[in-house]
Amino acid sequence: MSFLQDISQYMDYFEESPPLALAAVNSRAREYGERHEKGILRCNVTSGDDGLRRVVYAHSSDVASLKRVQWWVKRQREYPVQIVVEFNGTESLADIPIWETLSQQLCKSKVEHLFHVRIKKVQSLLPFAVLLKRSDGVLLDRCTLTTLEALGRLGRLRRVDLSSCDGAFTLDPLSTCPNLTSVSVEYSHDVTSPEALWKLQNLKHVVLRGCGITSVAFLSGCTSLESVNVCSSRNLNSLVGLSGLKNLQIVNASHSGIESIECLTGCLSLQLLDVSCCKSLTSLEGLSGLQNLREVLASYSTLMILAD
Repeated sequence: MSFLQDISQYMDYFEESPPLALAAVNSRAREYGERHEKGILRCNVTSGDDGLRRVVYAHSSDVASLKRVQWWVKRQREYPVQIVVEFNGTESLADIPIWETLSQQLCKSKVEHLFHVRIKKVQSLLPFAVLLKRSDGVLLDRCTLTTLEALGRLGRLRRVDLSSCDGAFTLDPLSTCPNLTSVSVEYSHDVTSPEALWKLQNLKHVVLRGCGITSVAFLSGCTSLESVNVCSSRNLNSLVGLSGLKNLQIVNASHSGIESIECLTGCLSLQLLDVSCCKSLTSLEGLSGLQNLREVLASYSTLMILAD
């Protein structure tokens, strides 16, 4: 067994991030450390839908992390880089130019990179316009917004998550992002125009949780959908719109107002259905023909008729 193989096995012994002394033996040892679940110096080599990539985590004001990122990724180019950076509060807006400069320098060095920006407690996305153009993911948490226009027409954007955001803004700008595969909106009660999502032909995952929606009919054209979560949608009484979605594997409609699930009959790939705590649901009729269905969660629902 080679020396490097020994190091690779040693890394697996540690539940937390491997010690720097071990990772610092050479560049290959550091890479093994980055493949560990906890990573090294906030760096992980991970595998996803797009293959292997180096993921770097940082807070917007952490200049030390920025310098480490710049030094390391310029020297290790085997994988594209995703920089996950968190901006928290309006005071963090002053940090944006630092990360814009980093991106410019990485571009000059021909280092392939994208951002995943996590934005918390701000009132506008306009200051992030430059970073957003090079982002494949955006998380908005407890922001007070009037528009998502800054997210419009972003060709690299693949994932958008909104959580507990205030403001009567619409989702219309997202319909102009052709490569979006995942949209999550949770407990953002004033959001309007969720029906704009029907234009996203590559959309695979949708979460509309606690958002006051009354229909999912607009999802009928999203033929690539694999999972739908409408948990805690009390005003939603029907899943019409999901019928016939051939790729749909997971539906979570728990704590919703749905009255029937017969419209899921044509969802032949369905594997998991959660209708727990659906007080208006009295029947599971319509599931018998779904040969791939593995699990149905229906606790605390007032069922009178089980699946036929």
